[in-house]
Amino acid sequence: MVKERLLLAIGGLLHDVGKLLDRAGKGVDNKDLRYAHAVLSRKFIEEHLKNKLSEEDHNKVLACAEHHENWKNVFQYIYKVADIFSSKERSKDEEENIPRTRKRLRPVFRKIRISDTNWAEEGYTYYALNPLSLQEEVIFPRISGEEFKEARKESEEKENEYEKLLNAFKEEFNKIDFSNLEKAFLKLYHLCYKYLWCVPASTFDTENYERHYPDISLFDHSRVVSAIACSLWTEYNRRWIEELKDWKKAGEKCRLVLVEGDINGIQRFLFDLANKKGVAKRLRGRSFFLTVLPHLVARRFLWELGYPLCNMLYVGGGKFQLLLGYEEGIQERLKALKEKMERSLVKEFGGKLGLTLAYLDFELRRLENYQELIRDFYRLVEEEKRRRFLSVFEEFEELTEEPAGDYVVCPSCGWEMVKEEEINEEEARFCRWCNTFFKVGGSLPDAGHVVFEGRQKAGSGFYLEDIGGVYLDLEEGREVYAINRVPEDFSKLDGFMFFASHVPLENGSVMDFEKMVEHAEGDKKLAFARGDVDNLGYIFMKGFENEYTISRVATLSRQLDLFFSGFLNELLKGSNIYVLYAGGDDFFLIGPWNEVLDKTVVLYEKFYEYTIYNPDFNISTGIYMAREDFPVRFAGELAGREEEKAKETKKRKGVKGADVSVLDELLEMEELKEGIRRGEELSGYIREGAVGRSVLYKVYMLTRAYRNKEGINPRFYPLFYYLIYRNVRLKDQDLEDFIKLFIDPNRDYQLRSYVPFSIKYAIMKTREVSEGGEKGGYKKLEEVKR
Repeated sequence: MVKERLLLAIGGLLHDVGKLLDRAGKGVDNKDLRYAHAVLSRKFIEEHLKNKLSEEDHNKVLACAEHHENWKNVFQYIYKVADIFSSKERSKDEEENIPRTRKRLRPVFRKIRISDTNWAEEGYTYYALNPLSLQEEVIFPRISGEEFKEARKESEEKENEYEKLLNAFKEEFNKIDFSNLEKAFLKLYHLCYKYLWCVPASTFDTENYERHYPDISLFDHSRVVSAIACSLWTEYNRRWIEELKDWKKAGEKCRLVLVEGDINGIQRFLFDLANKKGVAKRLRGRSFFLTVLPHLVARRFLWELGYPLCNMLYVGGGKFQLLLGYEEGIQERLKALKEKMERSLVKEFGGKLGLTLAYLDFELRRLENYQELIRDFYRLVEEEKRRRFLSVFEEFEELTEEPAGDYVVCPSCGWEMVKEEEINEEEARFCRWCNTFFKVGGSLPDAGHVVFEGRQKAGSGFYLEDIGGVYLDLEEGREVYAINRVPEDFSKLDGFMFFASHVPLENGSVMDFEKMVEHAEGDKKLAFARGDVDNLGYIFMKGFENEYTISRVATLSRQLDLFFSGFLNELLKGSNIYVLYAGGDDFFLIGPWNEVLDKTVVLYEKFYEYTIYNPDFNISTGIYMAREDFPVRFAGELAGREEEKAKETKKRKGVKGADVSVLDELLEMEELKEGIRRGEELSGYIREGAVGRSVLYKVYMLTRAYRNKEGINPRFYPLFYYLIYRNVRLKDQDLEDFIKLFIDPNRDYQLRSYVPFSIKYAIMKTREVSEGGEKGGYKKLEEVKR
């Protein structure tokens, strides 16, 4: 790692730490109050860092506090240039005039618009000042009305919440050992994430004397400043900064490189697995491997090119994005590294996985119009996607050559060659990679941390030549992170990472699908649910209108990944649901059918709350139900088709569309929620013997025969009432209440939209109940679905 970049990265993270001190009431005797925070930043660094670094290195970091000053030295001016181009994120919307000690970070979701919906946030939405955790009360925005100001004033008369946050930050900062700069930076980076994620970067523009909407956290602003500063530390960029000593002119001459990598073939690789013994553990191991692979590939680029973690702008959903500095030969180095890594992937996985890499060098000033820059960049990304394996085309056959001798195809994955005598299905022993995935999948529930290494080491994990390794049982390594928790002590850890890894356990081990399905109520079926955020690519391209900036995009990416990679684990606690994958903006869940339906509703409601009820943030979900021995690869494909059905309905002009496709029904989420509730009521009637399952089945067939796009055919009603009055063992008001489960008297006696789903739900839920109300079973779901 380049030492100067580590120092710049540390300085970038601390350049505005004075804002935390300022809001904590730590004033300064300074006439130029516009930059009081810079004076406080200097004070913090002098007090807490001076004895941890050499005088020379300390002064290089301390220069960050002078990022508002004119030219002094190259370090100081790099901070200035980086801060100016990162600060382009400041919103032009004005924030109400609130005292600085009561300023709060506002949700980035409020700024996003892609539809013509006349929407405005309800009340005052903000994030409370708390160290980061995955708890809902911490990471979800709070919504308050006018009473917010008085309540906040009363609470802060007792204690300044910023001061409480500052004291905790200082206590942990003082424990960092700076003798190893690379380790120290990682700890500081995650410490800033822990405490500064909820602190607004800026609420007042000192240059234009304007208040603005504070939707960028101090952490996100600072990590982008660090990334830009590190990118400016190249011979090419330093020359222009030293020669010009003018940030505007430097913006025209200095060049950066935006890099995006994409792991190809993830979903096919994940699903392409036979339902052999131990499939749940192998799937869990595969899913974890595919989750950490883009993290590992991105790190290899950073390690080889000498950049710290802050230059990884984003990673998730099989992709990563890096910001680097331009230097002579950078394109050739990126190409060579990419070829090495793709060669390793092809050699190990026979072309099942690949790596697409696109990069664009651009003038620094183009960060001022980041939307146009990204539009040009993604044209290159799309071109590169069509060149998959081109770099290793001539070697492809050699790299994928099958071994000579007495080998057979692994019965688990169906592509890796293995000696026949080594296969033992009873002991879940298959090919090398399937055995590795099985071992890792079994180790994950007990793993407290993950280690990223550049070299191969003995341990539970993976290693890929020219890429690196990820291990679960090492006590130390190049980068050591806590999994799905924010640690109180960083002494043995470099930070933390969030992976959606929830699995149901049985006796401390991952529960097999055969055991999982036993938790299904009624019909013993598993549900396979796939979903993602609608129109997310369009949101990233168009949602911010004229306020599309590098910091705002980084903030939105991090916030979405925090929900799917982190909070989803909390949401599923206590359930028997297995997360096959989740992160970025999508997910794939497997579990007892009734639990998956319930959690689908909860997930949707929580996501809507997390995004402050902005109607432009929506989730489409497809759910397919099958037996526990149904091949996962087919279930995944079929769930994907159901998801596409829901998405297709939203493309129709003037139509809200469906949120979920399940049991051949397209439903909005409120319809699914109500359909489940009514289905439970119907199940109760069946168990009490008031109505037979066969009667409900006949009602369902009537809805199929007489329901169309315009509504319900009038001929439905006499047949429906005849069927109900003749076969339902209820009278008077009880019978009327039963009929209202199907017919809505407040909407001109229309058939309720979710009735077909509710009937199917009730029939599945009472699979063991006979016509008389006792257990015994009656009709299979497949008959209802036809």
